[in-house]
Amino acid sequence: MINKPEVSVVLGSYNRLEFLKLTIESVRKEIEGINCEIIVVDGGSTDGAMEWLIKQKDIVTIIQHNNGEWLGKRINKRSWGYFMNLGFKCAQGKYICMISDDCLIVPNAIKNGYALFEKAIGNGEKVGAIAFYWRDWPIENEYEVRLTLGEKMYVNHGMYLNEALKQISYADEDTFEFYFADGDLCLKMWQSGYKCIDSPDSYIEHCTHVNFKVKKSNNLRLYEEVEKYKKKWYGIYYDEKNNSISTRIKKTYTDLQAIAEGFRPHYEREIEKRKHEAQTQLSRINRIIGVIDNNSNIVIYGAGVHTEMLFKHTCLKEKKITGIVDMQKHGELFDSFKVSEPKYISEVIPDIVLISSFSFQNQIGNHLCNDLRYKGQIIRLYKEDDAEPFYVHI
Repeated sequence: MINKPEVSVVLGSYNRLEFLKLTIESVRKEIEGINCEIIVVDGGSTDGAMEWLIKQKDIVTIIQHNNGEWLGKRINKRSWGYFMNLGFKCAQGKYICMISDDCLIVPNAIKNGYALFEKAIGNGEKVGAIAFYWRDWPIENEYEVRLTLGEKMYVNHGMYLNEALKQISYADEDTFEFYFADGDLCLKMWQSGYKCIDSPDSYIEHCTHVNFKVKKSNNLRLYEEVEKYKKKWYGIYYDEKNNSISTRIKKTYTDLQAIAEGFRPHYEREIEKRKHEAQTQLSRINRIIGVIDNNSNIVIYGAGVHTEMLFKHTCLKEKKITGIVDMQKHGELFDSFKVSEPKYISEVIPDIVLISSFSFQNQIGNHLCNDLRYKGQIIRLYKEDDAEPFYVHI
């Protein structure tokens, strides 16, 4: 009788060879002593990752060319759901562990998640997914899991019950290109009677912004994906009164082995390339903000983290701020300011709306003009060709 694996580790990858090597080595160390398989779905990498993967005899490699051209035509780019389902459907483990190709596993994360799953199911609990705590290294100190629509927990990095994935027909391949497909996957489980719980002793280190061009192309889709997500779950887990898309549950933990330091040499090489660009960008933004009349009423519209960094690194704090529209609901960042919904702009009619978001300024501008009928001045702080926000490298 063939002994099938207990756990299948599945990850997608594209053009992150150096980080992928670190991730795979981290997985190999973690799964020693576990009957486990590793499955990597590669999107047609051109940095040597495909060639490297093919030589790894302990990895099941799936190549799905998701970028570039073939026979003189652009390849029809497929969604995150399609991409990951290739790995999910191939997996033979009772449980599937999903991580990213820019992650390191803090020792015992998978083992503890596996033990928790076995205990829960052994006790008769209908658990379909287990979320691991993770952080964006080196920006964040605390680890977190997240809740999505309806205050339902979902998996960013963690484990699924393979049978539960089959029952809900895996990830949605058609509605979402990239964002919210993971939240949607767990909402489908909740709707089918499964729970998603956290593993209090499982931690993941995620290296932030390891491939800036890929990150930005993903971020550009976010605005449209939000609306699709809300529409799909309207009246089920979403309504206007309870509309938090991503609530963070944070936790303090000290990894005594400092696993994340394995990222540092590679991360610092990337950062060094971009420091000059970041300083140039910051100087430009300071000039833009500096010429604004100090008596002008300003509402800032954008992502909370970007806005927080503007207060920290620019002369924005010297200006007259009427309020903040924070798309990511990080109201705790702004104790001294009113954090509001977009319609707030129509109510107060500020002199200037300052768009602090990095990735979808045009969409916000169109929303202000077409939906909110705002007639005042709109100032966009970032240029279309900016690779990433300045504060990543300051």
